[in-house]
Amino acid sequence: MDTLLTKRERDCLIAIGDNSAEFPIRLVDLSRIMHIKPPSAIEILKKLEKYNFVARKDGMVVLTADGMEEYHKLLTSHRLFETLFVRMGIDEEKACEEVSSFDFMMEEKTVMDIMAGMGMPKVCPHGKPISDENMH
Repeated sequence: MDTLLTKRERDCLIAIGDNSAEFPIRLVDLSRIMHIKPPSAIEILKKLEKYNFVARKDGMVVLTADGMEEYHKLLTSHRLFETLFVRMGIDEEKACEEVSSFDFMMEEKTVMDIMAGMGMPKVCPHGKPISDENMH
């Protein structure tokens, strides 16, 4: 991952990506999902706009092409490490919680090396796809 995100920026990207498949997410809904006040969400969004990851218009927020790519990289990293933790005997929900604290800090090469070492798993413990197509 080329851009080093903070945990809050990571959580914001995930919240937008997870909740805007069909329609842009409203700022007020993003704030509610993240359990923060709208002014705090705006500050995070300003940073994500500088990275060209999000665009805002009329109270709505969407991922840009770069933002969508970063979102998919985060999902790949999260699901891969979640799978690793579960394979090591950690409960699925605990693995998900723990991995969320560092998945955004992993370099793409490290993620790909671990993925190869694990035999290129195709799904995470929750049955969601793990894809290497967004990793370079």
